[in-house]
Amino acid sequence: MNDIKSKLFRLSFTALVISSLALYTGVSAIPQTKSDHVEQFGVYGTRWADWVKLNHHLTGFYIYQIPRKTKPVNAQTVKEISATGIEVLAMQAIYPSVKERFLRKGMRPDREVSDVVDQIALNFSAPAFDNIQVVSIDEENFWWNGRADYLTDIYHLLKSRMRNREIWQWFNDNQHQFAPVEDRFKVPADGYIADMYSLSLSDYETRLREYVSQGKAVISTLWASPNWKHGQRAIGRQTDWWDREGWRTFYMKTLINRRYGVRTALFMYDLPYRGDGRKLTPNFKSEDPCVRAFTDKLFNVTLPQLGTIPIDSAIPAIRPDWMAERCPT
Repeated sequence: MNDIKSKLFRLSFTALVISSLALYTGVSAIPQTKSDHVEQFGVYGTRWADWVKLNHHLTGFYIYQIPRKTKPVNAQTVKEISATGIEVLAMQAIYPSVKERFLRKGMRPDREVSDVVDQIALNFSAPAFDNIQVVSIDEENFWWNGRADYLTDIYHLLKSRMRNREIWQWFNDNQHQFAPVEDRFKVPADGYIADMYSLSLSDYETRLREYVSQGKAVISTLWASPNWKHGQRAIGRQTDWWDREGWRTFYMKTLINRRYGVRTALFMYDLPYRGDGRKLTPNFKSEDPCVRAFTDKLFNVTLPQLGTIPIDSAIPAIRPDWMAERCPT
C-alpha cells in the first residue's frame, strides 16, 4: 500500500491517451520500452482493454470499469492486463444506470448499503483482482440530495471489508452550484478523482487547490475529444471548437495539474456516427480519420512536450506546431 501511495504522489501528472494508428494500422514509432513521460500517463475505460493489452508500453496505469456484478471476462481481462506490469485502478459501478447516478427524475431508489458492499466484496474476492489497490466508488458522483450520506456509509462499510485497499471518491464538480463545494470533503476518502471539464481556468485551479489541500492523491480528468464539447452532446459535432479554443484550455489545465502535482486522465471519446446509438466511441475506434490522427499526435507529440515545458508558461498566442490540431495532416 505504501508503494502505491508513493507512486501516486511521485508522478507529476497522468494523461489518459490512446494511440489510434498503432492499434488499427500497426504504424507506431514508439519503442517497446517505456520512457519517463509515458509512466505519467494512464488509460480509462473498459473498451480500452484490448488496446492496453497490445500497447501496455505506452501507458503507466489503467482505470478499469468494473460492473456491479462481474463476469469471468472481467477477471480474465484484469489478470491479463496486470500481467503486463500496468498498475490497474478500479472504478466499481454501484448504480444500475446513469439516471440513478445523476439523480434524474424517475430514478430507482438506491440499493441498501449492505447489499452494495456485499456485491463489491464478492467481486473483489476473485484472485485476478488481488493487485488492484485503488477502488473508486463509481464515478461522477454528486454530494447533495442525500448522496453524501450514502457514499459515506458505503465507504465505511467497504473499508471494513477491504482494509488493504484504498477507497476513493470520484466527484462531479461541473454542477457544484447545487451544494457547497466544501461539503464534498465531508465524505471520507483515501483519494479523489475530480471531474471538472466545464470549469473556467480560474475556477478549475481553485477547485484543484481545494482537493490537493486534503493531503491525498488526486487524479483530474481533462477533455480531449476534438469533435464535441462537454455538456453539449445534444448540439452534436462542433468540429471547429478545438482549434478555436479547446487546445488553449487543454494546454493550461495540463500545466495547472503539473503545478499541483496532480495526475491527469483524459476523456477521449467520439460521438456515434450511425443510427440513434447512444454509446460513445473510443477515439482510437472513431470512424473519423481526423479523430484518430488527432489522438495519435496528442500521444506521440503533444503530451511529451507538455510534460517538459515550464509550469508557469503562458498560453501561446497561436497554437504551437506540437499541439495536436483537430485534423493533423
